[in-house]
Amino acid sequence: MAAAILDADGSDALDGVIHLAAPGDESIVAPEVRALKRLCLVHAKPYLITAASAVEWIEAERILCELTPRPPNGLRQQFARQAIALIAHDAWKPCLVEFVVRHFALLSGFSRRICTGTTGRRLNDLVRQQGWSGNEAWATCYESGPTGGDAQIADLVLSGQCQRVIFFHDVRVSHPHEADMLLLERAIAASTAEVVYFSGAAVAYRWAEAAEREVRDRP
Repeated sequence: MAAAILDADGSDALDGVIHLAAPGDESIVAPEVRALKRLCLVHAKPYLITAASAVEWIEAERILCELTPRPPNGLRQQFARQAIALIAHDAWKPCLVEFVVRHFALLSGFSRRICTGTTGRRLNDLVRQQGWSGNEAWATCYESGPTGGDAQIADLVLSGQCQRVIFFHDVRVSHPHEADMLLLERAIAASTAEVVYFSGAAVAYRWAEAAEREVRDRP
């Protein structure tokens, strides 16, 4: 599969990967699986680890191909009843800021936005500059990643308090809190039917474009 992500002539190329693993499945940390995920991120292709993410991604592609959206199922488009976590490694924080600026109205429609400490403070400063007048901070800040923020968000996922996670990974460097990152992904994978998880900027941008189009065209 990793070779297919890199397929040069496109004859056997993969456009993305859906990897659903049962809770406790150790394959999630296997070197070949981690390499596959890394290559998907590097080459801007989706690597989806929950059933909810797969459903959401397929629907986003349908919308972007100008197909008629299917009727919303459950909480899929009820953003006002959902919390979304926005996380980025240091090298990707400027890109996450740009993502928030471009899709500010969409993200502001969620009931709650959750961030690790540094990212959340940066986004709160940004939206104040843009005139955010809400009574509460735009983003709820937890600890930074290295001091436990990923683990805190994992707890929110498992307790049903966070329904979406967007994570802009930096796969070029190792991270001292990688164990916490893995804990978060395990928590997300264990909530396969309830949590939508997009890792990587390209995937997040494509989802946001489709979601905005669906909201705009909804009767």
